[in-house]
Amino acid sequence: MNNIHRTAIVSKNASIGNDIIVAPYAIIEDDTVIGNNVEIGPHAVLYNGARIGNKVKIKQAASVAHVPQDLKLYSIYNWRQYCYSRICYVTPWHKRNRQIAGG
Repeated sequence: MNNIHRTAIVSKNASIGNDIIVAPYAIIEDDTVIGNNVEIGPHAVLYNGARIGNKVKIKQAASVAHVPQDLKLYSIYNWRQYCYSRICYVTPWHKRNRQIAGG
């Protein structure tokens, strides 16, 4: 049984699994797929294109499947992705060398 708070905004076009908990003021947009046994915290926003698996807990004020603010400030062509083991970072190309060096 799903428990969706009355102040949460959930699109009718979102695909929602079973045993979902949606906290107050959370927003779930269209084209969102949510698995079973998921808890969505207060003020969290799941934007179009979000894909959430089973047994996931999304903390308060999380923003899922949204373009990071920094990408809006720089041209998308100036961005590169690099990874250390299993942690990936997306950063402006001109800041990459400074961040790798620890600065």
